[in-house]
Amino acid sequence: MRKLFSGSTLKVIAVSAMLLDHFGQVVLKNGITLKVPYSMFTDFQFSNLLNIIDVLHMIGRLAFPIFCFLLVEGFMHT
Repeated sequence: MRKLFSGSTLKVIAVSAMLLDHFGQVVLKNGITLKVPYSMFTDFQFSNLLNIIDVLHMIGRLAFPIFCFLLVEGFMHT
């Protein structure tokens, strides 16, 4: 069976996904939407910002299953 991704590649993908999720939650959600006055944004800009936060959150949710897969793979090969 041919491997599509190596373990190192999967780790980089998972860490990148987690970093995007944390950026969206810490910087965009807690930093901008909660600290900056709502009047600085138009409704369109604010809804786009919330959509971006949701997309980054969905991307970040991929990290946990990848890390679990790598954990099981490591357990099976030791």
